[in-house]
Amino acid sequence: MTVQQVKIARHTTGRGARDRLVARVRLDGVEVRDGALGLQARDGAGASICGAIGTLTPKGRTRTRAGGSFAGGTVAVVGTARNGSTTLVLRGRNLDLSAIADPARLGLRVGDALFAGDVLR
Repeated sequence: MTVQQVKIARHTTGRGARDRLVARVRLDGVEVRDGALGLQARDGAGASICGAIGTLTPKGRTRTRAGGSFAGGTVAVVGTARNGSTTLVLRGRNLDLSAIADPARLGLRVGDALFAGDVLR
């Protein structure tokens, strides 16, 4: 798994934590069309947040979608399968990511397959 991009916008003023997360992940050699989706974000000190997001469902020939709750907010996932690989874009809103510092590693579970990748800066 290659983590191509991760952006976290932290908003700590007002009504508590309302963090946003945008992650772009490439799963090389795998075309993912459906299955249960889980996410884990871990920082360098070992603290992590994990949970099930939802079920990927096919939308058209090459796209998949999933959505659900994670870390007190919502996450929407759009996947595109092409040429034997899948790119997933995760967008989270109103998340509470205060338990972790900047994520150093992301993990994904799609069906029975597990993927992990380092966040490159």
